Amino acid sequence: MTITQLVELIRHIEEEHNFFNRKPGQRVVKQITPHINTRGAGRVIAVDLQGYGWDKVFAPGKGHKELPVSMYHSIMDFLDTPVEDR
Repeated sequence: MTITQLVELIRHIEEEHNFFNRKPGQRVVKQITPHINTRGAGRVIAVDLQGYGWDKVFAPGKGHKELPVSMYHSIMDFLDTPVEDR
């Protein structure tokens, strides 16, 4: 994931997944912890999300390179899918 996508993700969480603005059935994110590789272009290599009673780590599997776009989209899909559908 790129740094620009990380910023978009943080804005999305602030706007739609905080305690006061969330939509019914969506998760509330209490904390987001990005892991950024500072060598070269500075890519986000993993993102830890924590909420009320849940936590999830988004990271490519060991030995696999995930496309930068796919981590962003998988996090957005996770956040925007109603809880009862999971």
